[in-house]
Amino acid sequence: MYILKWGGVLLNKDTRKYKLDYFSGLMTPWWYELQADEVESYRNIIKNKYGKDELRIFDESVRINETTLRNKRNIKAELKKLLEIGEKEKKVLIYGAGQRGAALGEFLKERTGADIEYILSDDRKKEEFEKDGSAISHLREIVERKEKSIILVAVADEEVRRNLEKCELDYFDVPNYIFPFIKDYVKLLH
Repeated sequence: MYILKWGGVLLNKDTRKYKLDYFSGLMTPWWYELQADEVESYRNIIKNKYGKDELRIFDESVRINETTLRNKRNIKAELKKLLEIGEKEKKVLIYGAGQRGAALGEFLKERTGADIEYILSDDRKKEEFEKDGSAISHLREIVERKEKSIILVAVADEEVRRNLEKCELDYFDVPNYIFPFIKDYVKLLH
């Protein structure tokens, strides 16, 4: 009988019936990145001693956590880009006036002093998105003004990106993974 010591849990004949539960625990965020030889070593043990489901869970856990750790490393660079935009542009246009857009706007105002204007899709009502004195415009108004300014996209919506491209407007797609940091920063301000 092969016994695997896994994160402080010893899988033996009694606990093996719950092995999928234990392997699913690998989906929790990791604090360090495994080296390729370590991943291969663990993968071989799982492949030889467990089933396809456990191997699939392990492979998916490695993939998800590699992406998460890479994103953590990239946060500084992405925030630096945003701050450079806020400092360079006289007015920053943010597509999205919901929680994410509001947090991004407040972050940029606080850190760079940028003048923020929020953009809504043409079918949204401005009254639903009253902001701290910042202007709110519909996309068609931005297009009509022929304003040549970069737009920060704070919404996770492909239709928004297609509309911006159709209108030939430049935009910067703000990565989803930095919003928790921005929201936490804004909470600290209050």
